[in-house]
Amino acid sequence: MNRIFISAYAASNVGKRRQNNEDNYYLNGNYVNSSNVAFVELSNSNDLITSVCDGMGGEEAGEVASQIAVETLNKCYKYLLDTNLSDVAIEKYVNYSNDLICDEISKCKKRMGTTYTLLGIKDGVATASNIGDSRIYKYSNGMLEQISRDHTEAQSMVDAGIISAEESMKIPEKHRLTQHLGIFPYEMVIEPYTVRFPVSIGDRYLLCSDGLTDMLTNAEISAILSKKQSLKSIVDELISTALENGGKDNVTIILCEIIGDNTETVIQNDDELNRSVSNFNNKSEASKDVLIKAFDIEEKALKSQIDVSYNDTVAGNNFNTPKKKNKMFLLIIFLVVLGLVIGSFFAGKTYQKNYDEKSITSTETATAEAETKIYNESKSTELTNI
Repeated sequence: MNRIFISAYAASNVGKRRQNNEDNYYLNGNYVNSSNVAFVELSNSNDLITSVCDGMGGEEAGEVASQIAVETLNKCYKYLLDTNLSDVAIEKYVNYSNDLICDEISKCKKRMGTTYTLLGIKDGVATASNIGDSRIYKYSNGMLEQISRDHTEAQSMVDAGIISAEESMKIPEKHRLTQHLGIFPYEMVIEPYTVRFPVSIGDRYLLCSDGLTDMLTNAEISAILSKKQSLKSIVDELISTALENGGKDNVTIILCEIIGDNTETVIQNDDELNRSVSNFNNKSEASKDVLIKAFDIEEKALKSQIDVSYNDTVAGNNFNTPKKKNKMFLLIIFLVVLGLVIGSFFAGKTYQKNYDEKSITSTETATAEAETKIYNESKSTELTNI
């Protein structure tokens, strides 16, 4: 059996109607706000973790939430792989990200949130997980299948049999989320949708924000994914088609392909690769529209990178979450209050002692004065009698 490799390409575009890009994406240890510079990676490993996050909340809010999600994913990268992307590990990552976003909401007094998609591949098994309406598709043997689940009011109506899937794309409720990252625990317990399945050589996996799925039908996406072209060419065509159809929102795409030792792949020529590297280094404005291309990442260098993030963030598979910080803060407050109570008690004892001493002194003084008065009066009486 051929050894499995994973080729991947990521790209993002601000679209035609938005002033800023609230999407962020993550690809095997690399993450960047997609408003700035894009990147591509050609991985020579069996393992992959990649994600697309679509922020909500407006300028300087949505992109903050989505960036927190991808930065946190980078910190949890090794932990997720070491646990084979288990449900427990994914839930820890989701809760950790959600806590950090909620902390940011409390700090800046501005509501924000983000969707989240995650595709992880470990030892030939794929794990797909999502919250919100950013999607993950599998294209295999000429068939396109959505393997994520939309957390929207429209999808809830489809599940209840009220409307059809086709009708759900035409109603306002299609964008009203029932879950996202950035919900306080007392408001709702968020639950990611997660599935697992074996991968096969030739499979293609597409992660995208709704800037793509709102502008293209599944049939249009399938037709483009079927082409025998490089991942870059396919992603560029998906983005350009979304822009031609209106480009109403930010468009972010990650396309992955499963290849084997003998699989023929189409990649960029050297000139095109050099131009991409130059654009990356110069951080040119054009890089907002043209994203990706590819560097072989040595496993040793990659392992060194993720070990640092793992050791800094995760110890014994336990996360240093804000909840633990809150418990420590409450403990400090309790100790301070206890100290004040004890201090007040001893201060009261001291006050009572001083008060008693003063009372005794006052009584003794009064007694002495009374005795002196009686003595003087008796002396006066004796003088009078004489």
